[in-house]
Amino acid sequence: MLVAIVIMWMSTVSDWIATLVAVVEDYTALQDLTLRSLRRMTDMQDCIGTLPGSDATWSCFQQAPLTTLLDSPVHSIQNCTNTAALTVNVVIGDAIVWWRAWVLWPGDSLVRCMCVVMILATMVLGAMDTATTCGAQVPGWVLINPSRVALFSLLTNAVATTLIAYRAWKHRRLIMSYLKARGSSPRTQVERTLALLVESGVLFCAFWVIIVVYEFSEVKYPAFEVSAFAHGLYYVIRGCLVPLIGMYPTVVIIVCAVNKSLYEKSARSSSEIGNASIVFNGAPPTRRRGTLSELLGAGASTE
Repeated sequence: MLVAIVIMWMSTVSDWIATLVAVVEDYTALQDLTLRSLRRMTDMQDCIGTLPGSDATWSCFQQAPLTTLLDSPVHSIQNCTNTAALTVNVVIGDAIVWWRAWVLWPGDSLVRCMCVVMILATMVLGAMDTATTCGAQVPGWVLINPSRVALFSLLTNAVATTLIAYRAWKHRRLIMSYLKARGSSPRTQVERTLALLVESGVLFCAFWVIIVVYEFSEVKYPAFEVSAFAHGLYYVIRGCLVPLIGMYPTVVIIVCAVNKSLYEKSARSSSEIGNASIVFNGAPPTRRRGTLSELLGAGASTE
């Protein structure tokens, strides 16, 4: 897991460096373009003042067009780096989600076959998209629409999250009667961790739904692409997609660790209170913070 997180952060840093270099190149090119435009305007004024009207119209405007900012090769490198980093993060992120399903379904050949097939398909689609963006000479059938890559990643995460949710539901049904018979809390640490994995998977799928809807809106409705909202969403997705996917497994690990430490602290406090003698003016017991599913369940019961 540590190696996967390090690789994702390295790809994110490389994308950030390429973007920073492209911004600096754009700033320098914009300054140069502004100076050349001003110099050309001055030359045209001098030319018009020294020649007759008809000759000035023909001679003074016969100049080579100025290059645009998008002609710089830095933009091609930045696009290639962004697509490659996105491919690496998506493949590793999907592999982490499927690794959870793999662990929760030990010995199930169907789940393992689905895991291998979907991860390999994600790698192949990402490699094709990266090769196309980086300008490699590829056959026509290799050209991949980015919306299809996003849709397949959404499908991969949805299937893996569904398998994890089903296993969490089966686990809850299995231990519910046993814990109730003992008078213990039906919310165990394992169940809290499974609930957190399901909730994070659902949020990640919702994130991919937004990406898929945006990608297909560009293809299906060309008028949407020229709207101000589409331009703003494009820059947000282009700048934040790679880092957000890279942060996802790290955030899940941190939240799981915090949830585990809070649970252990709460259990330790409860045992100390049960074994201790009566102490007046003692500090109140530490209150454990619940997960998202616990908060939703408490809100539904109060209603």
